[in-house]
Amino acid sequence: MLVETSEAHYRSWLQAAEHFNFLFNRDLFLRHYGMNNTSTLRGILGDTVSPARITEIGAYKEVRFREDMKDHMELLPGVADWLEHFQQCKYRQAVASSGPPENIALSVDATDIRKYFTALVSCADGPTKPDPWVFQEAARQLNARPEDCLVIEDTPNGIQAARNAGMHILAVAISNPAPALQSADLVVENLSRLDRVLFTKTFLKEDEHE
Repeated sequence: MLVETSEAHYRSWLQAAEHFNFLFNRDLFLRHYGMNNTSTLRGILGDTVSPARITEIGAYKEVRFREDMKDHMELLPGVADWLEHFQQCKYRQAVASSGPPENIALSVDATDIRKYFTALVSCADGPTKPDPWVFQEAARQLNARPEDCLVIEDTPNGIQAARNAGMHILAVAISNPAPALQSADLVVENLSRLDRVLFTKTFLKEDEHE
């Protein structure tokens, strides 16, 4: 959770739905949010749509998304402080996203935070959340064991993917209300509200914070 993108994603999906003439609404968006475009479109349009059409719709949607976001990239409250804190603690960090690499690059470069990340991992063309692949791949690139990893997520699909990967989960109630995220280990309104003492007690081993 770096930048608030959910509404831009919703708007770009509405534009794609209008352009390609298929049904899309808020309920469908929330049900599929966190998945990649292929799985989202398969869930909405079914399995009879050709891969070429899926690719065409997804590409159109992502162009609309980047146009929407290009002048509105702003880090969510608390993100900058926690990225810096994690770096000072020498924790390796990764972005693990269902969005295409172009979206990830836009987010980290427009907000000047690429320097904090060892890995930028996309599952846009691979197994999508709630499949754990993207988090497992991020852990592999960080040379970290899954049980030592913390995932920060804002969607039920992402939380389930992290759970499937055997990782710890901090949920941020940005795109979904807190009750929808209760399967995480800890839920906060935003990272600026996350108390460091509570974070330490929840996620760090005893010998790491004595």
